Amino acid sequence: MIACYAQNSRPKEAIELFNEMRKRNVSVQPDEMTLVSIISACSQLGDLRFGVWIESFMRQVGIDMDDYLATALIDLYAKCGCIDKANELFHGLKNKDVLAYSAMILGFGINGKPLDSIRSFEEMEDAKISPNLVTFTAILTAYNHAGLVKEGYRCFTSISSEHKLVPSSDHYGIMVDLLGCAGRLCEHMS
Repeated sequence: MIACYAQNSRPKEAIELFNEMRKRNVSVQPDEMTLVSIISACSQLGDLRFGVWIESFMRQVGIDMDDYLATALIDLYAKCGCIDKANELFHGLKNKDVLAYSAMILGFGINGKPLDSIRSFEEMEDAKISPNLVTFTAILTAYNHAGLVKEGYRCFTSISSEHKLVPSSDHYGIMVDLLGCAGRLCEHMS
């Protein structure tokens, strides 16, 4: 149920249910997947304090940090502005996947480090990890923040041409912003 709430943009309900689960009269111990879901809920709310508490709770009860938990924490720390902590966890991953790379690419992009975001995207491609639509939202955000119109446009067109994905309204919105800020919206509208 906690995962359902977290995955359906109802993070407050996920946290409330998690807190119910932890009450003394309920003898259910959260497992790794429950913690991944609750960290995701914290990330959606930007609740760094509760996310940090979850990490210390894991140590306290002896839950080992696997790549899924680390990726959830990477996303939380990156979205809450703790990009160095996110990067530290990222470099500690045994297996970096599209989710971990996407979290770092977005994290760098929204924390004023678009060139690090672009480098991470290139590293992911070099590792032969295929980007998904979330990855493209992240990298286009970085191109937008860096004002790299040509590179952003080339990336945008590769979503469908090279990766056979269908761009979402988010991708189009980022491109409108990028092209509009550069005064080049009209030349790409035809």
